[in-house]
Amino acid sequence: RMQHYAVFLESFDFEIRFRNSKFHANADGMSRLPIPNSSGKPYFELADVLEIQQIETLPVSVEELAQHTAKDLTVRNLIQALQTGRLVEGHDRFGINQNEFSIQKGCLMRGIRVYIPPTLRRKVLEELHAGHFGISRMKSLARSYCWWCNIDNDIADLTQGCIDCARTRPDPAKAPVHSWERPTEPFQRIHVDFAGPFMGQYFLIVIDAYSKWPEIKVIPDMTTETTIQRLQEFFATFGIPSVIVTDRGTQFTSDQFKLFLKNNGITHKMGAPYHPATNGQAERYVQTVKDKLKALKCSRSEINMTLLDILS
Repeated sequence: RMQHYAVFLESFDFEIRFRNSKFHANADGMSRLPIPNSSGKPYFELADVLEIQQIETLPVSVEELAQHTAKDLTVRNLIQALQTGRLVEGHDRFGINQNEFSIQKGCLMRGIRVYIPPTLRRKVLEELHAGHFGISRMKSLARSYCWWCNIDNDIADLTQGCIDCARTRPDPAKAPVHSWERPTEPFQRIHVDFAGPFMGQYFLIVIDAYSKWPEIKVIPDMTTETTIQRLQEFFATFGIPSVIVTDRGTQFTSDQFKLFLKNNGITHKMGAPYHPATNGQAERYVQTVKDKLKALKCSRSEINMTLLDILS
């Protein structure tokens, strides 16, 4: 709205002077009467000419824009209301004050910005993005010339989907790598993960972060109950750790497993989603076990002996 007033005032030759309000005691209604218009033409016509010039800067002609606007059913009621001087419901004027709209040469205007019908929006967006500007710059350009509902979302979608912009866009800064703090004693923090299936069996792998001591338990499945049972056997041998690190498997995120850790006073830390390196110590040993089992080509009855060879 302020832009509309600015364009309107550009039609006049005037000088702005500051005068403190305490010196305005002599102001009265008679001294503020407008000067008679000697040209015989209403002032608003000058602003209308400027609005038409705004349309002519777009990549479509005024005639083409008027034809497509006439076929746009979403603004038909609003245009008819503006032509007949009646009011329309809020949804027909997009929830915007009807006084902001006007008709110029068959084109719907909102202030000094022209409404772009859906059939021409892609063409206008491509013109706005011709310089491969970012979202903010495109929005700034659009606010000077055109308007439609959800124009900001359409600009964002076009900019983010531009292949040329994606190729030249700098890569985001990589987050700094944070290493695990070194434990002060053995089995203070353990890393847990699964391997398998191999010959119908699974393996629970536990790595001590302090000494890198590995433990492998053969398990029939990877359920929460089986995991808790094998960890209890591990705790009975090496003691209860302070921290246990796992991935986000359902065995480790279940309420039963959380209760098991709470009852034993163990802090649970989980790796970041889709980032196995967070639990890198266990993940690396899982790969080692898989490679060794495949290389040794042992039978199912020899798995336990093969695991002893791997551990040794």
